[in-house]
Amino acid sequence: MINRYFTLSLIVLFLQVHLKAQYSDMFVTKLTAVNRTSYTDVAYVGLKDTVLVSTFSGRISVRIKDLAKEKVIANLNDEIYSLAYNPTKREIAASTLENGIIIINKQNGQVVKKLPLRTTWSINIFYSDNYDYLLTHDQKGNRYIWAVKDNYGQIKLSSKMPAGRMIKMDSMGTLTIVTQNKLILWDFKRDSLIKETTVQITRFGDMDYQGNILSIDFNECSKYNSNLQKTEFVVKHPNWLRDIKDYPNYEKSLKESPQDFTPEGLLVMNGYSMQITAARFAKNRIYSASIDRSIRVWDKENGRLLNSLTGHKATVNKIKINSSETQMVSTDLKGGIKFWDIN
Repeated sequence: MINRYFTLSLIVLFLQVHLKAQYSDMFVTKLTAVNRTSYTDVAYVGLKDTVLVSTFSGRISVRIKDLAKEKVIANLNDEIYSLAYNPTKREIAASTLENGIIIINKQNGQVVKKLPLRTTWSINIFYSDNYDYLLTHDQKGNRYIWAVKDNYGQIKLSSKMPAGRMIKMDSMGTLTIVTQNKLILWDFKRDSLIKETTVQITRFGDMDYQGNILSIDFNECSKYNSNLQKTEFVVKHPNWLRDIKDYPNYEKSLKESPQDFTPEGLLVMNGYSMQITAARFAKNRIYSASIDRSIRVWDKENGRLLNSLTGHKATVNKIKINSSETQMVSTDLKGGIKFWDIN
């Protein structure tokens, strides 16, 4: 009985996922008309409980735990894809569609600087661990590093720097670069190779302080152990969790088949595993978010499923961990946000 309600939705979802994979360029530009409320990124501005969020419609706001309303900092006439926050200068870096990278004063919302990109746009931007540098790459693979203390002067990158995606720079200037089959540690200041490791990365998820890597492949997430230099395990999102409270005969189905529902009243769609959107390390756990609106919690050492976090009303598109790894924040495509304590 229950499956009849989902036949059409499954067909539509299947087409959306596979068409997006096949024609990805068609789904990147000008998303404002599709979803103005969706949070595109989230970034912590303090130790916990307070974050910055951005939208496709160009809004940057502060969200605080347990407060329903956001405080708008800036409204840009542009789409925003990624955020980074520099607490030493109290500045926000926003990656936009039309104007490259925009630096904004968090206190008054004024634009401090515009950093143009050579072509296209960036969907990921970050500061070095000591906030001396701002780093990104555009959709054509061009890489950019700006010196923050030099009024965001762009640094000419060495031709010796290995190709790949920059994902982290520590306080000593060690730059981490990933490709589909390599993890590279590069000494940015000395312009020399530190270490190169062979590893299969389908879509980069996260890297912890030990150098372990999470790689996402549709509905699977694998953990690569840098010390053992091998993939330790692969986890797969189990059973699609669906909120069907608005469907006809929901109460009847819940009463007749309680074993098919979670304690929160979500329908467990056995055998259906949905795409993973994000994955993060935190302490001895791995957190993975999915388009099925859930976040799964896994044991970092053996990949055992420990918990399923639910409550979002749409696809969970971003999860971030605070610096002390005591809290996680998650956002969804309907502008929902949740804070989760990490024990």
